[in-house]
Amino acid sequence: MERSVPVLIKTSRDSVLVLTLNRPERRNALSAEMKAGIVATLEREAAAPRHRALLLKGAGGAFCSGADARPDDLLARRDRIADEIRSGVNRIVTLLAALPYPVVAAVQGPAAGAGIGLALAADVLLVAPSARLHVNFCRIGAVPDAGTIYQLTHRLGTARAAALAMLGGVIGAEEALDWGLAAAGVTDENFDADAHRAAADLAAGPTRALGLTKKLLASARESALKPHLEFEAACQAEAFAASDFEEGVRARAEKRVPRFTGGEGGAHGQRCLFRGRAHRGGGRG
Repeated sequence: MERSVPVLIKTSRDSVLVLTLNRPERRNALSAEMKAGIVATLEREAAAPRHRALLLKGAGGAFCSGADARPDDLLARRDRIADEIRSGVNRIVTLLAALPYPVVAAVQGPAAGAGIGLALAADVLLVAPSARLHVNFCRIGAVPDAGTIYQLTHRLGTARAAALAMLGGVIGAEEALDWGLAAAGVTDENFDADAHRAAADLAAGPTRALGLTKKLLASARESALKPHLEFEAACQAEAFAASDFEEGVRARAEKRVPRFTGGEGGAHGQRCLFRGRAHRGGGRG
């Protein structure tokens, strides 16, 4: 029977582009149609940004269970899996990193297989108490993909990443917060509203400065100190040239909340979910 609802739901509000993986009957497994839709959307947005933050989440109480992987289908894909990964999840991860604004992933329920790679590819990871990050590739004789080992190694260190990748494991919400994988907790009861509020907080910020901060974070992982410092100086010069910098300086002097526009014309009062400590265990603090 033909599916009557889209596998990827795209909405826009408060300068936030929301992408909802929408195959709840399969725990939002990544079908070819879904991956193609994500790639096309991100390519358009990277070429001509129309938003100031991206929120990635799943429908029906799950984030993403990874590949659409019935046993016979998996075995039939042996000869083409490398090309599928390059054009699918690897392309998505690369495009998320290239977006000139923050990417938020909000995880409720399982994130498994390539789903954990997508979650970790975000600049900011939010977890509900029900969130479970499954690193279980080894249990079917496969290796982690979608950048999972890259992210785990850089965020957790080689020893812990190796144990997870080679022995398999599940990272709960509390561990994700304790280990620094997740930035903050959201509630299961108000999951959609909490996640959107966090993304809207970032969308209300100085978009160019946040985009440059993304580039500096990548540089810090990949560069020696001297070239990183030179890149940092160039980024600061670009940030200082933006109208949001002038607004931030004037707002501080006038003891008021800055109204950053991100270069899009509309002004937004800035709130910040992430000011101070991360909210733990699904609370809002």
